[in-house]
Amino acid sequence: MKDLLGNLTDSYSRVARFYPAVLAFFPVVWTVPALLPNILSFDVPHVVGITAVLSAGVALLMNMARSLGKSTEKRLLSSWGGWPSTIMLRHRDGALDSGTKGRYHAKLQALYKNMALPSAAEEAQAETAADAQYRAATTRLIEARRDAKHKMLHKENAQYGFRRNLLGLKPVALTVVLLASGATGTVIAVGLPSPPATLANLLSDAGVRWQLYVSLLLDVSYTLLFVLLVRPHFVRQAGDEYALALFRTLD
Repeated sequence: MKDLLGNLTDSYSRVARFYPAVLAFFPVVWTVPALLPNILSFDVPHVVGITAVLSAGVALLMNMARSLGKSTEKRLLSSWGGWPSTIMLRHRDGALDSGTKGRYHAKLQALYKNMALPSAAEEAQAETAADAQYRAATTRLIEARRDAKHKMLHKENAQYGFRRNLLGLKPVALTVVLLASGATGTVIAVGLPSPPATLANLLSDAGVRWQLYVSLLLDVSYTLLFVLLVRPHFVRQAGDEYALALFRTLD
């Protein structure tokens, strides 16, 4: 509980770790009350028990978020061909226009006089070495921007961490919602009248046990959201936004 409260008070941890953990655990929030309506009793033992279970589940997923997010990040960087900030500094990359890129190169070199960034010709001859120089320059810039003056940059970094960790937790989230929907679907099927269910029977049952059907609908919507939205491009977009915000601090 102490670690959970500590993460809630830190803005980066709250956005990048707590929020993904809550979203991955979310199907439990509507599934358990639908299956066990009496659990919503607000007497002290129930409240304490529910709070303990929810806190434990979220705390566990928070601990998993960073490690799974970092593992996912390694695969993403391999598929992208490097960090977004490194890619943007490459002469051969077209994300930034040549004038803006040239200005950022010049300002980085003026800021770190002992670090010379490669020319287009030098980059073409040794791309790996050039990337190492770009990465070294951006790493030093990141370290120099950790102060409280760059709040917007820190928010962009937290958004990147949120999306990366959410993608890392995607298999966990889909497992949770699969188990939740399986349990709800089973309870619905067992409670249907015989003979085999018809549309009329389903509609009639939905009018009585509407909580179960709403829960199942939420499960389907949640699954579609994760499958369609939480993808590598979702993380790359945040990575590009952070890289741009980082370089804009040079201006």
